Amino acid sequence: MKALARSYFWWPKLDHEIENIVKSCKLCLEVAENPPKSTLHVSEWPEEPNQRIHADFCGPVNGFMYLIIIDAHSKWIDIKEMSDITAKNTIGAFKEYFSVWGLPNALVMDNGPTFTSEASKEFLDNNNVKHNRTAPYHPASNGAAENAVRSFKNKFKKLCKDKLSRQDALLRYLLYYRSTPHSTTGVSPDELQIGKKLRTRLSAISSVACENVERSQERQCRNFKGNRNIEFKKNNVVMAKDYAVDKWRVAEVVDKLGPVTYSVSTNDNRTWKRHTDQLRPYENPMYAQSNVATDNVNSGFLIPNSFCKEPSIISNSNFVKHQSFGIAKEATASQSEPMSTETVNINEQPNATIASTGLSQNVRRSTRNRRAPERLNL
Repeated sequence: MKALARSYFWWPKLDHEIENIVKSCKLCLEVAENPPKSTLHVSEWPEEPNQRIHADFCGPVNGFMYLIIIDAHSKWIDIKEMSDITAKNTIGAFKEYFSVWGLPNALVMDNGPTFTSEASKEFLDNNNVKHNRTAPYHPASNGAAENAVRSFKNKFKKLCKDKLSRQDALLRYLLYYRSTPHSTTGVSPDELQIGKKLRTRLSAISSVACENVERSQERQCRNFKGNRNIEFKKNNVVMAKDYAVDKWRVAEVVDKLGPVTYSVSTNDNRTWKRHTDQLRPYENPMYAQSNVATDNVNSGFLIPNSFCKEPSIISNSNFVKHQSFGIAKEATASQSEPMSTETVNINEQPNATIASTGLSQNVRRSTRNRRAPERLNL
């Protein structure tokens, strides 16, 4: 679009104006593809175990559901086989985990009906556990639990095919996982969780876990496909994804809930929690025009109407004529047509000076001495 426009005409900031037209096109934003993924946001690594844990359901695998709990510091994993995923059974599984390791400071889960039920909320509030819920339809926000689910499902199916019972396959996976060095920390989860290595047939050499975590996180950010780094502010107008009808809707940013999570309000007074990947900037000229008018009224005076007119485009054929007679026409117009201004609150600004567009400018002639060129008379 920019190249097509430049092939016919040009004026200053042409590309910028074309970009604003495209960004303000509501129809274009509604049918456009999803925005590129934002830059990877890495959660802060807790200083000790049981400060923040992640949980998610896996399954059905061989007809059973599994509750997977992973510690953010040590990567220690605990898996509970669930006959059903009701709130009552889920709370019982968490009670069993808390009885061994104590109450965590925060619990990160998605927006599943089991985790968002009133019983689960009351259970966490009574135990003073902060419930961090991720953005809906964005499983990457709970990446630690998602990776644990994918790893367990893959390895568990292989162990079951090795003529092991379901219970034996689960216990063997837990032993192998807890005693194997993790790719992020560089040490096994048992060393960080209980302070020593479990006695197995194989042992890993530990290293400085903190340095390995930082190095691994830098490598993850460097290799991540997303390169979109955008930040929205309060009252910004955006386009938010409506997953109920699979369309984009105009919304307004209400609050920033996290580094990449926002609370937005739609036109019908619905409040959504959305990730940066689920938002698009929407530069509506109507909002910008209303903001400019508000600023002008608050400043104490109104801008004359003649100042708000858009500059006209001069064709190449009339350019020389305009340059020759533009000054004379401007002086004549200033004498014949009085400038209409609507000035308010002049007394409140005694030192303010208002420039007049009707002032004529004197033509400056060149004072250079001209002389004929000296040529050889051969």
